[in-house]
Amino acid sequence: MSLRTGYAAFVVLTGFAAGVALTPRADAAYIWQLPRARLVNPASASSSSSSASAKRVVLPRRLGKRKTASSAPRTASRQLGILTTLTNEAREREKIPPLERHPALDNAAQAYAEDMKRRGFFSHESPEGTLFDKRIKAAGFPGITSQECRCSLRVWYGENLASGQRSPQRAFQAWMASEGHRKNILEKNFHYVGFGVAGTIWVQTFGGWEKVLATQ
Repeated sequence: MSLRTGYAAFVVLTGFAAGVALTPRADAAYIWQLPRARLVNPASASSSSSSASAKRVVLPRRLGKRKTASSAPRTASRQLGILTTLTNEAREREKIPPLERHPALDNAAQAYAEDMKRRGFFSHESPEGTLFDKRIKAAGFPGITSQECRCSLRVWYGENLASGQRSPQRAFQAWMASEGHRKNILEKNFHYVGFGVAGTIWVQTFGGWEKVLATQ
């Protein structure tokens, strides 16, 4: 699918950043970086930290009317509810169990969306070098330790990013048009999901865990 935009719209799909008309690759959850296209792999689901090094993409400031403080939280809540519905409808079509919203994943996604907007960057890696799995763990997912459950845990993490889309439907459509992001949405090892939005920056975080081996 070709995403056409001028510089003002600045559509970005999980690091696919463009001020001109481009066609996103559909081969993995990768980041397209400017000024030259460089592939890194921080977006795929992983139970450990990614060793990839992602450059940051600085977003231009956008002009427009701001929502009032009272209406913004309600609008964001509706938008994230729509994303939850779209995600689980896509999984249902593939006979995959639905994802449950998890407060830690919501908190990680919302905090990162706001951070990217506030500091004007767009990447799975923060300016300090923190990747999505570290942010999700710091937010409190999965909320249980091996000591507490007296078992070994296998944990999965994932993250989708998009920017420039003015509605949750368009953000989700862009994710589903990309093979890597679609794979995250349909990943069977993910059981939980969280969302964040700040302006036109969208963050979708994923998590899953299972007990591997009971301990004494």
